[in-house]
Amino acid sequence: MAATTLAETNNVRRHAYRTIQSLLVLKDSNMRKFANDHGFNEATVRQTILDYAGGTAMPRSRQRFRILLTLSRFVGEEVVTGIYEQAKRDAA
Repeated sequence: MAATTLAETNNVRRHAYRTIQSLLVLKDSNMRKFANDHGFNEATVRQTILDYAGGTAMPRSRQRFRILLTLSRFVGEEVVTGIYEQAKRDAA
């Protein structure tokens, strides 16, 4: 199996970012409104989504984890694969 190139990784993340934007629109929201409604900095939300959405790596920062978990619950889909399971483990 061939290694994933940087371009392929960027395409996956870009697609995930656009998908999240679409899911927010379906909820009559957007990145700015989501950030403001949940007490997050808009730039941090955008960068966190660009860095982690569509992947499986969990952020090390508690704030970034909280952003992704809150966003996942808001849109009704896991933004990062396994985030719900990780949240359960952290709560125990």
